[in-house]
Amino acid sequence: MPSPQQARAQASAITSGKTAPEVEAAPTSQLRELFDGPRLSPGQRRIAQYLIEHITEAAFLSITELADRVGVSQPSVTRFAGAVGFSGYPALRERLQSIALKALAGGPGEPDRANELQAAVDAELANLENLRRDFADPDRVIHVGRELSRSTPLTVLGLRIAESLAEYFGYAARRIHPDVRLVTRGGSVAYDALLQSREAGGSWVLAFAMPRHS
Repeated sequence: MPSPQQARAQASAITSGKTAPEVEAAPTSQLRELFDGPRLSPGQRRIAQYLIEHITEAAFLSITELADRVGVSQPSVTRFAGAVGFSGYPALRERLQSIALKALAGGPGEPDRANELQAAVDAELANLENLRRDFADPDRVIHVGRELSRSTPLTVLGLRIAESLAEYFGYAARRIHPDVRLVTRGGSVAYDALLQSREAGGSWVLAFAMPRHS
């Protein structure tokens, strides 16, 4: 049964002689339409099913994270993207994020759904909720913290867009750690710095990485 808003729109269209605008399909329906056409292998069907069931989270995963969640290889994810008509995983993820943001904004056909900026915030809230679940076992975080503190020197790596994060962490870490080495240049410079850190007794490298277009 149509909602009151949809009924009024349909009545107005009939009165004016125009066709009422079609309501956009639900995110799940859009994904099924996207994935049901091609002939997929069993592994590719698992990827498709995971995306359908976890679209608001899966749309923001890297190719490595998605492969780990589904239990397939990274090349399998790349082949899946090609099988459903995309040039690669980045192009597929862009389409998935468009669908996910609309789902987070309240779904199609709802009069009070959020705009794209609010939907982006909702996506970050979902990421924070996932992080909160990961912190359910604080012993894991404490263990990693102790291992980092024991590594002398402690190397902190951050290139390009991640450089500022590495610099900030390095600045704070130097207040409690005796030997923090910051690496913000790639290529042979980074290789030499990591090698020197290892030879000096360092056992850990803390690397910051961010998507290119974040």
